[in-house]
Amino acid sequence: MQRWTPLVLIIAVIWGSFLAVKSATAKDAVVHAVLFYSPTCSHCAKLDREVLPTLQGKYGKKLVIFRLNVISAAGSRIYEKALERFKITENRIGVPTLIIGETFLVGTVEIPEKISGLIDTALSKGGLDLPDLPGLYAQFVAQSNLQLENLSTWQYMTYKFKQDPLANGIAVILLAIMIASLIAALVITLSAVKAPQVLTFLPSRIIPLLAVIGLGIAVYLSYVEVSETRAVCGPVGNCNAVQNSPYAKLLGILPIPVMGMLGYVAIIIVWFFRQFGPVPIKRLTGIALWGMAIFSVLFSSYLTFLEPFVIGATCAFCLASAVVVTIILWVSILPAKKALRKDRDGH
Repeated sequence: MQRWTPLVLIIAVIWGSFLAVKSATAKDAVVHAVLFYSPTCSHCAKLDREVLPTLQGKYGKKLVIFRLNVISAAGSRIYEKALERFKITENRIGVPTLIIGETFLVGTVEIPEKISGLIDTALSKGGLDLPDLPGLYAQFVAQSNLQLENLSTWQYMTYKFKQDPLANGIAVILLAIMIASLIAALVITLSAVKAPQVLTFLPSRIIPLLAVIGLGIAVYLSYVEVSETRAVCGPVGNCNAVQNSPYAKLLGILPIPVMGMLGYVAIIIVWFFRQFGPVPIKRLTGIALWGMAIFSVLFSSYLTFLEPFVIGATCAFCLASAVVVTIILWVSILPAKKALRKDRDGH
């Protein structure tokens, strides 16, 4: 049981924070919806004049309606994606169209009749994010950034965090754990500080198992990225918002999940040589595994920071991958420390 202590502690902290933040943020639930309109549409103007102001007055900040002009290139493209996803028949194509969650409403009769009930239901369940449509979240972020350009950095980060306090709160806690792990790994490995006894209960053979788990996560997210399909996110966070953000690709070219796949494969290969290679290679690979883990946790820390404070959404799969590389880092500390000590001693 002792060998799993770090993993159990990390899971316990994250789960405890989930329950605490969920309780604390229930009253801050927000419902997001998207309204497709045309500036030349008289029905849209009527909805704007007679219905939406009343709704906004009733729900205040608990209701966010994101407007998209279907005449614009971006609005038209996203509207076409919405028609495809919801399998809308020709007789229901038109504006105003309002999408809230998985409900597609059309016209100045259907929208006023059903919108309040949908909002109340969503609020009672903790709120609702924007519909998952390709390109929608990027447009929402772009327009939000235009409105937030006069805010200070701290105000901007706070605003983004509040987009999903529950998932973002978990991300911040995990970020703190990763930073603490990095500092501990550097101090324990590179100094004369004695390694904690618990590290002796973390066998190196769990590294390939952890790497396979991380590889599975990376493969799934790569599939989502390449195929442009919806990720199954679970009850916490918004994986699709993260996947659709500008930060989902390194330098705008290489998808982050693909980079993760390459990293996990590299870790498995290096571990294999450490276990079955000649003695000189074993020493080098012990240090290499530690270095790769340091880089992985450092990069995961950067990505985890972006989610709550820049993107405003957190991906549960990304957090799971961050937990995996953090555990790999802890497992790699003792072999690296031993390898470095042997090098210094000349043995």
